[in-house]
This record gives sequence, structure tokens and C-alpha cells, in this order.
Amino acid sequence: MKNVWLYLLLVLLTKPLFGNIIGNDLQNFNPSLSVTDLATVHSSRTIGQGRFGLGIFINSATNTLPYFDNSVTSNRDANKKLNDTVTGTDVQLTYGVLSNWDLNITIPSVISQSIRNEDAPHGYFADLGNTELRFSTKVEILDAKAFHLGLVGTGSYNNIQGNPYTGNVKWPSVSLELVLGTEVGPVEWSVNLGHRWRHTEDPSLQEMQDLPIKSFGDQWLASTGVAIDLPSTDWDLISEVYGAQNREDFSDESPRGKTIAECLLGVRRNFWKNFQFHAGLGAELTHSVSTADYRVYAGIRWVIGKKEEKTPVTVAPVQPKIIVQEKLRQPDAIIEWDDVYFQFDSTKIRDPKAYENMANLKKALDAQPIEKVVVQGYTCNLGSDDYNLALSSRRAHSIEQMLIHDYGIASNKLSSIGWGEQFPKASNATRPGRVMNRRVNFKIYYRQPLVRDTTELKSAPAS
Repeated sequence: MKNVWLYLLLVLLTKPLFGNIIGNDLQNFNPSLSVTDLATVHSSRTIGQGRFGLGIFINSATNTLPYFDNSVTSNRDANKKLNDTVTGTDVQLTYGVLSNWDLNITIPSVISQSIRNEDAPHGYFADLGNTELRFSTKVEILDAKAFHLGLVGTGSYNNIQGNPYTGNVKWPSVSLELVLGTEVGPVEWSVNLGHRWRHTEDPSLQEMQDLPIKSFGDQWLASTGVAIDLPSTDWDLISEVYGAQNREDFSDESPRGKTIAECLLGVRRNFWKNFQFHAGLGAELTHSVSTADYRVYAGIRWVIGKKEEKTPVTVAPVQPKIIVQEKLRQPDAIIEWDDVYFQFDSTKIRDPKAYENMANLKKALDAQPIEKVVVQGYTCNLGSDDYNLALSSRRAHSIEQMLIHDYGIASNKLSSIGWGEQFPKASNATRPGRVMNRRVNFKIYYRQPLVRDTTELKSAPAS
């Protein structure tokens, strides 16, 4: 009889839960949806209308499989020995339907497992491969300056046969989470609170009553995460806690409890071409359903925007003139991009796509001789006038230094100026508008056969 239920327990962990608490096959690690989020905790931000997001995460967990024994003192699981490792992947696709609405599909899989002791009764995977198709949607519903609010809904199509938790129910679970977030200086903080409704009524469960497990009921979900912008670097430090409260214990013969809680500490960095890198470590806070003694994860995310259009550069015609003394000269070209955005209260560029545009700017500057390029920085309206003016100056100066050090433009051809919250590009009443106002633009002066006063005057930019 023992062999019979051990065989059935081959699929013990092949019922995935959903949302940002349970990942592939009860591993409790599930990456959030896109580059706008933390590691597993959602933010309310979306990727933008018409943009595609891609992501690949891998995580390896030690001691997540449950061992069963009536005597808890002899249970390998309780003794914290090295029992098993399980490695899984998550592949994610996200599309921005509207500026505040994303759709996502995640494809989780188990790619390897190792078990130290095959003799002790335990749960493990019958097969490797895909476990489910998880469908999610995120909507930002409120933006009140530094506070924002959203909703994340998730459902799953189960690809596991003979699941001891749900039988062969194809849509066993849906969840809804409220997402609250704020940005204070270099700190981004998100909280997720939700509920998971589970459908476990299936006649096939009656055939598994000799298993030492119980089907899961509904769950309360909670998680929180903080991302801190590390000074003078392109790295963010991420700390998270995620968990769930099950209605009932899943087994009377396992030391693992029903209250799930794990934590992680990791880093995040934006690289060239919309590319984002994640890595970190995790560990259990409670010894519960499939929590890991320790976990290692790494992942990449990137965003593909709409097809780039060449930036129009309008050059003012030069008419032959007698020697002129020019005290106020209009720029020959003004170039501005919608995605040279900065993080809140920071000189750090928010969207890596800006680096591509910087390279395009250099090409435009190399196309014909120039006399001067003025980099102008701007902010949103959060903060005092004096602070925003200083912040915009720092932002413009950081771009000026980038052009010098990364693109080889002569320093004597560059200058920078900050305008603070003046001349907003979009309304500061909404969060997307404030994001657009954290920007820079470029005034270009080409060489002309004129004798003139080239003293740079800090006049207001043309609208």
C-alpha cells in the first residue's frame, strides 16, 4: 500500500498556486509581471500602451519537498538535513493594452530535481516540464502624487494530470490582489493584499483518500517589497517578504505548517537596450508548504517599444549676411524624446531606451559641424521650487557628462541648464504626466558663416 500512495505522491507538488506567492509547483517563488515591478511583488505601474515585455527567471530551492512520517522527531524534513533541490523557470510575456492596463501570460516549468533519500516517504515530481499556463492582468486605478493604487488578477490553466490537490480541474484557482505603492526619495515601496479562490471539488480526489494530504482551500495573500536606489550606482537593492494563509493544514504527517512565509534579498539593474537584470537569495520564515531552507534566483527582463521613428531635425536655413552682432540666437534644432525619463527624486534614468536615443543624438551631432549643444533638464511639480530647480540642473549635468565620457563629444561644445518644474510637457495632475515631465531635451546650434557674439544666454526654451 505504501508503494501505491508513494506513486500517487509523484504529483504531490505538481499543483501550482498563483499570484505572487506561489510559483511553479508550490515553490513559493513567482516573479512579478514586468520591468515595472520588484522581484515577486507587484507595483501598480504598467509598461505603457503598445509595448511588449519579456522575462525569463530561474530559481533553485533547497529542501522544499515534504517528507511524511507519523513520528515528527524522525522526519527528515523536521531534522533539516539536505534532502532535495528543485529548479524551476518562469517565462513571461506582457503586453501594454492601454497606458494603465497590462496583460500577461507566464509559463512556469520544472527543469530539474534531486533527492538525497529515496527511501523516506515524500512528495516529488513525476515528470519535468511545463506545469501550467498562468494568465494575469494589471490595472492602475489611482494615481495621487506619490501614492498609487492598482489591481492584479490571476488565473491558471492546469497542465498536471492526477493532481492530488485538485484532481484534473483545468481552472482550479483565481486570485485578486490590491496593489498599493509609494515612492519617497530613493525608496520605492509596494504592498500586495489579496485572496485566492480555489476550486477543488473533483470526483478523482475520492480515489486518493489514502494519501496523507488534504486539498487546499481558499487563501489570503500578502506580500511587501522595498527597492532602494543605491547612491552613485545603477543598482537597486530589493528586499521582500511574501506569504499566504491557508484555510486548513495540508497534512497531519508532515512538520510543514499551513502559514506560508518567505523572504528574499536581491539586486536589480537596468542595462543597455531596455534590459533589466535580477539576482538574489531567499529563505523561509516559517517551515510551511514548500518553503525553501534557502533559494537562489536570477532573471532578466526587457521591453520592446513601438517601432522607432527617426527624430526629425529641422535646420534653419542660413542666408548670406554682412557681419552681424547677434546677442540672442534661436537654436537651429530642438530635439526632445518622450522616454528620456528619470526616476523620482533622482538623476538615474528610468527607461534604458534613453541610452539608445543618446546614441542616435550623437549620430545627429556628427552629421554636420556644431557650435554648441545645450542640455536642458526638467522635473515634475513634486517638491519645492528651489529643490526642483537644483534637481533639474543635476539631471542636465548628468546627461552632459554622459555625452562627454560615453560618446566622446567635446566638453567645450556642451553646456547644461535646469528649469525645474517650469515648462511641463504634460499635466502634473497624473502620475504618467509627472513621469513625462522628468525629462531632458537638447538645443543644437550649428556652425554658420557669421561673426557674432556666441555667449550662451539662458533664455526660456522654445515651446
